[in-house]
Amino acid sequence: MNKNAVARLLACVGLCSLMAVPAAADLVRLYANTLPVDQYQGNYVGPAGASLVDASAAHRWDFGIICDDYYPTTYVPSNFLVRITPLSGAGNPATKFLENAKYRQAAWLIDQLYDNIGTGTTVGQIQNEIWTLFSDVTGRGLDTGDWGTRLQTAISNGTITPTYGYNRFEVYTPVSADNYGHSPVQEFISRTTPPLLADYTVPEPSLIITLVLGAAGIAAFWRKRSIPLD
Repeated sequence: MNKNAVARLLACVGLCSLMAVPAAADLVRLYANTLPVDQYQGNYVGPAGASLVDASAAHRWDFGIICDDYYPTTYVPSNFLVRITPLSGAGNPATKFLENAKYRQAAWLIDQLYDNIGTGTTVGQIQNEIWTLFSDVTGRGLDTGDWGTRLQTAISNGTITPTYGYNRFEVYTPVSADNYGHSPVQEFISRTTPPLLADYTVPEPSLIITLVLGAAGIAAFWRKRSIPLD
């Protein structure tokens, strides 16, 4: 293959790689800062304190996260990389659990949980119902009160629909061990959306390599085209 062909190939790779940059498949570092206030049946329940820090470390955004994943352990404080999936009502394979209907149901339950903040037992029962949705907790003795029945009523009467308001929720799926090396880490759901998701982007290593190769290809082709012809 001659130099002209190599330059054109590299340029093609560069353009394709730049066009293929994912818009919402980026990774961010989630900081688990504080434990939930409430405890129920020996578990911390309800919203835990978390934050995201932008790429320049100049801005920090604090918010609450609800655990949907019963069995792994999340150490507090700790931080780990997550993939953020907006819970817009459409299925997304980037989440840990692929049953999108369960995330819709969890969103409704989280709304009920926030409506009952300050009532420890109720918060605990709703949290247990969220865990029951995603994890096999048979034999764990988790008390869900009547929230399973309330959830089924909300499903049957049409409260939980594709237009419920899922744009208020995001799923934080861990993709790395935490900063202590512990793995796996629990998955979380937040009810509020970061204002500028792009500011918190941490490109994946494979993406960085692809972009470098792409930029090099474009540069090589440009240099080749810039040589005066005899």
